[in-house]
Amino acid sequence: ARIARARGRVGADEVQRQDEDLRTLGLGMAVPRGLSVDRLLQAIALDKKQRPGDRHTFVLPVGEHGVEVVEDVEDEEIRRAL
Repeated sequence: ARIARARGRVGADEVQRQDEDLRTLGLGMAVPRGLSVDRLLQAIALDKKQRPGDRHTFVLPVGEHGVEVVEDVEDEEIRRAL
């Protein structure tokens, strides 16, 4: 949701709601201890949806109930979101 927020697709309230939902489900929201952001980006690059280059495909929230597939998420956007 942080990438969607940075792109103007959702508001801060939606990011907060998603954070609360993830906490409720017991899902982590931070890079696991001992795993660098660079290593995480390397793993993301192995995804079968990855296109050549430094852009990634993500499903981002749009508004309160929608989603959108975007194919142009850059490494730096992911870094800022983490």
